Amino acid sequence: MINEVAIKKIISQLPPADKVYTWQGVTWEIYLAKNFFVSEWENEATHAMVLECRKSFKRYGEIRLIDDFDNKSLVLLTRVCFERNGVSQEEFFSLRLIPAQGEPFLTEDLKITFFDGRSLHEIIKEKLFFNQSKIEENLFTISRFCGFSLGDRIDVNNTCSQKLKFTTISFVLMWRLALENLSHLKKNIYFTAMFNQDMFNKLSKYKIDNQETVLFLPEISEIIAMAVENFKNFSPGPVAFHYPTYFFHLSELFFWLKKILSEKKISMNTVKHFLQQEIDLEQVEGHLSSNKIAVIEKLCWLGKMLNTSEALPGSDLSSAQLRADLEKSVSRPLVLKIVGLNDLESRLKKFLNDLGF
Repeated sequence: MINEVAIKKIISQLPPADKVYTWQGVTWEIYLAKNFFVSEWENEATHAMVLECRKSFKRYGEIRLIDDFDNKSLVLLTRVCFERNGVSQEEFFSLRLIPAQGEPFLTEDLKITFFDGRSLHEIIKEKLFFNQSKIEENLFTISRFCGFSLGDRIDVNNTCSQKLKFTTISFVLMWRLALENLSHLKKNIYFTAMFNQDMFNKLSKYKIDNQETVLFLPEISEIIAMAVENFKNFSPGPVAFHYPTYFFHLSELFFWLKKILSEKKISMNTVKHFLQQEIDLEQVEGHLSSNKIAVIEKLCWLGKMLNTSEALPGSDLSSAQLRADLEKSVSRPLVLKIVGLNDLESRLKKFLNDLGF
């Protein structure tokens, strides 16, 4: 639950924005909340608002709002101010850009493995840099894109009728400020990003007056000269089992749960142990088409069940066996994007030009 009183106090302490844009009565205030390779955040208020944005990830399970990658990352915050039906509204978004160099070495995306056991980092090094050494200063990963609406208590992943209005434009404007902080680097730079397909579909489109403007970001197979089939199946690694409601197809995940219950691979005692309460599976099933957020929140405990080292009560299977069963039974609706610096700059410019921004 968003504490609006506390958040409004933080907002009152925000410093002047690094960039301000106005378009069609809407104002974007963009802040550099943290720069590359420094442990200090620029301002306590922008830091606090980034954490508020990141709380939207908590629906997927227990997550650290700050992790080891933050120490080397650039982090941005956006405040959007506008009116809806005569009432002032505010939306907040945050985005993180992780360099491959520095500690922890590489990024989670670059450690993704494909059918042949090679990592994304290895493939990029071979195909785009022809096995040159020290390519890490040329690689960056976008992560932790998140946001929320102060008035509506909704966030960037919401599937209800009142969605965040300015997700895509905010994403683009934060990218622009991020690229300004990379202007001193040479041009042979690539950015990677891994998204849940549904989330990326929402992120990449802005619709107004029945006109849709789309931010096109290329799939990895469009950039790297390998067959599309080589990139269809990839493993995000252990993080997928910590947050299964993000990394696995949600409807399939639910029916997998029903299946392993009916086959007595786990029992309701197993469910109660990790969920700490009863679960009405019929109610959850009814939300699959109308309220995915409710389903995500009801099933986020699965991450604990899939990763515990203890014996599962009411089950003859271990967590490792359940993970193996899940991986062969449920698909992962993930898209992997990669784009070069010059190409990205032109795509961002085209998106804004198409809007008349």
